[in-house]
Amino acid sequence: MIQGSGVGEPSPPRRVLEYGLTQADALAWVRLPREIRGWRYAVFLAPPVILGMTWALTEGATTGTRLALAGLAAAACWGAAQLVLARADMRAARALVAAPQTAPQAVRLEIRADRLIESRGSVWRVVMDDRVRQVVCTPDHLFVDDGTPLIVPCHAFADAAEMQALAARIDAADATA
Repeated sequence: MIQGSGVGEPSPPRRVLEYGLTQADALAWVRLPREIRGWRYAVFLAPPVILGMTWALTEGATTGTRLALAGLAAAACWGAAQLVLARADMRAARALVAAPQTAPQAVRLEIRADRLIESRGSVWRVVMDDRVRQVVCTPDHLFVDDGTPLIVPCHAFADAAEMQALAARIDAADATA
């Protein structure tokens, strides 16, 4: 157990980061490449299905007409699918960051020996290093996922090396757990 002042308190933070979090930061998490599941899988299958159905429905037409109609239908379906996916991504980003697009949400992150403590306004969240499912470090963000992502933009750190060091520490602690 980590000892603080000897009165049963946890140790003081090793470092405190204060930064603003925007929906664009959350959108970076939502748009990370991952396995396609559920209704998103159906959205990606729709254009080829529409292409095949249009080809079959225009059986009596010339080949050029069939190709044009099938291609047009598939392109329209693909465009509609992109709109649906973009709206779903924005909705997911808004759920992660409840700040308007014009003003960043103020975040305070305490980095402790075995945990991260995030506070956004009056909401506090503790992320234990040994409970982390995934750590993703991109050039612009550090994402720590324990079921709900903790998002830290790169501008919160002094430099990229500091961000990568924190990611490595959390990843190492997660690997030993």
